[in-house]
Amino acid sequence: MALLHQAKHFNLYAPEKLPYAINRYLNGTRRLYSVLETRLEGHQYIVDTYGLADIKTFSWVRRADVTGVSLAEFPRLKA
Repeated sequence: MALLHQAKHFNLYAPEKLPYAINRYLNGTRRLYSVLETRLEGHQYIVDTYGLADIKTFSWVRRADVTGVSLAEFPRLKA
């Protein structure tokens, strides 16, 4: 989750744009979303049934827009 907060910080709040930091944290966020996207292939939930993993993940996936990563790249995660 720290990657997501850093991506948001460098994308929105950093006083100067640092391409290295922005790319590092955006790519890290994409990697995490990719892991979730792969896990959701053929599954409705992260684990077998709706549970804590889905609840905890929702809070940082729903704000993907502020990280600079589009959920359009991850249709299962977006759903």
